[in-house]
Amino acid sequence: MKKISVILAVLMLVSTLALPAFAADGASFTVSSGAGKPGDTVSVTVAIKNNPGIVGMQMDLTFDASVLTVVSCTSSDTRFLPVPFDAKNYENASKITLVRAVAPLGEIPIIKDDFTIATLGFKIADTAADGVYEIKAENFSAYTYDAAATDAKQAFPYVDVTAGSAAIAVSKDGTATVPKFLASRTYANNFTDVPENAWFYTYVKTAYEYALANGTGKTTFSPDNTFTVAQALTAAANIHKAYTGKTIDTAGAANWFDPYVSYCVANGIIKEGQFAADKMNQPISRGDMAVVFANILPENEYTAIREKALSDITDDMACAAAVRKLANAGIVGGDAGTGKFRPEDGIKRSEACVIFTRIAASAMRDATK
Repeated sequence: MKKISVILAVLMLVSTLALPAFAADGASFTVSSGAGKPGDTVSVTVAIKNNPGIVGMQMDLTFDASVLTVVSCTSSDTRFLPVPFDAKNYENASKITLVRAVAPLGEIPIIKDDFTIATLGFKIADTAADGVYEIKAENFSAYTYDAAATDAKQAFPYVDVTAGSAAIAVSKDGTATVPKFLASRTYANNFTDVPENAWFYTYVKTAYEYALANGTGKTTFSPDNTFTVAQALTAAANIHKAYTGKTIDTAGAANWFDPYVSYCVANGIIKEGQFAADKMNQPISRGDMAVVFANILPENEYTAIREKALSDITDDMACAAAVRKLANAGIVGGDAGTGKFRPEDGIKRSEACVIFTRIAASAMRDATK
């Protein structure tokens, strides 16, 4: 009991640290979505993927208490301390905090497999209106253990981990479904080079909140930087993964982008050798960007909402079909005034965010002819 108490105390101590001690690529908390009718109880699973080896974690899940009530929280993983839960404490709550710590027998075990953190039951209010109600992961952190460390803070270093949000779709007839893309974090004017009056502000903000784009630094986005082939294929793979629920194995890659290129090939987004290996760090053209992103979702996600003429796109161009497909779906457009797409030019990070957000959030697509 003494060792368990020490672990819990140290986990609370290191949760106040500002920055991760090291990064673990790809580690993420996942929260499953669900659907139901008013009065139903929907099961939501919280898990960790690409686990780098943790001994403890904590996370807040927030939700609309007028619609959703947590009625159960369980875990059968005996490697961790039991999850304490009393439904009476959550009758009007809009948040539940999950804290898990290993239950050591002798040496502190480091858990390296992916596992279910907890399974929660959310009861939908009898009076709930039809709609999609978000369950947001906030204030999350995870820790590993370094047996060679000489003090508590160093012994339990932060692990860099992301978290996805989820939602419960409610409908009286039981036909509602959860959108494929959900906002998983909040943008609070993080980037000093993305002013609120910039034309691209809303697109960068939305791309960040949907976890489709990150900054080039803690406070910079570099909106005018050119997008590379590797970055484009990585984004395409991640968007496809978010839509399909598939995973990307990043272990043992010679280059950071190799797993994403392989994923794109394996899932038919690009063909083998479509982009030469020595061109990965070079700028991707706007035409090639269109070819990739016109092929990452099912055809029904590219429904035409307009007929958009682009004066410099001709039938003999390899990218013509892809550009027109995205343009007619309201995802891309031409320059104001000229109506030109400029397929041979590079694409800026700010411009790439337009494509990301209009693919993920169909309400942002442009129906202007």
